[in-house]
Amino acid sequence: MSDWKVRKPTDDIEKFKVDLAIANGAGISIEKFIEKIIGEKPDKALVEATKLCLSRTQEESEAIDIETWIKEFIAWRENFA
Repeated sequence: MSDWKVRKPTDDIEKFKVDLAIANGAGISIEKFIEKIIGEKPDKALVEATKLCLSRTQEESEAIDIETWIKEFIAWRENFA
């Protein structure tokens, strides 16, 4: 398990803090985030799958260990290659 937990903000104050951090340059693109985790530029399919995962996480208001999810997705995909 990693320290990269992703979840929907719990209230308006938390959402404001996130929006403020992003506005001040604290955010990075999903592609760059994945690249930091896997050590190489991700392909489009991995980026899109990760975006879908994050959208689902927001809709269901659940937390997810995104680093573990990315690594498991890559392993799953390699098993079918």
